[in-house]
Amino acid sequence: MLELGLILSTVLSSELALRLPFVRTLKTLAATLKKSGDVLFSRNISDAWKEKILSVYALRIFLNSLLLPLLLVMVFAPIFLVTRLMSPTTFVALGVLTSTYNLLLITISSVFYLIIRVRFLNARLFKA
Repeated sequence: MLELGLILSTVLSSELALRLPFVRTLKTLAATLKKSGDVLFSRNISDAWKEKILSVYALRIFLNSLLLPLLLVMVFAPIFLVTRLMSPTTFVALGVLTSTYNLLLITISSVFYLIIRVRFLNARLFKA
């Protein structure tokens, strides 16, 4: 019963991973880092303007850096919730979740789901 729950929650987690804005967040973070580096090393921009714009870039980098772990928690939440509901305690759930067999089951079912999704639904993996 646990295996079926893990497979179904893995499918849900795979869909969440594809639909959440991982790629957009990473692209935004990389672009902001590049812009801040360009501003920092530019000789054409005064130090006063650098201070103003770099604080804005720092805030954007901070917010995007906070968003990435939140997205990961959202992706792994269904798997953890199913494991927790089928285990007597959280400690046991973590042990069950991190067993080699269950990690392989989660990985293989996710890969098979993504292959089926791409092949039969003609769907792209990530929204750009």
